[in-house]
Amino acid sequence: MNVLATSSNTVASASGRTHQPPLAGGDQRIVFLGDDADGTALEVMAIETEDGQLLVIHAMGLRSQYGRQYEEAGKWRR
Repeated sequence: MNVLATSSNTVASASGRTHQPPLAGGDQRIVFLGDDADGTALEVMAIETEDGQLLVIHAMGLRSQYGRQYEEAGKWRR
């Protein structure tokens, strides 16, 4: 996946991830927006575990609520 754009509730990072507002318990969702190998637009959410690994908690086709950020990030996708 590639770099994301920012919105009012996300913060872009150079690693291609954005952080959503904290979930209950203090975890923050990291949202990846990009295309799979077949060109299908996807949204994937993960949380960072205590040992620094990413645990994917959500993956599906891109929903319209992320459309603007996905289009903005297009300039960073290959």
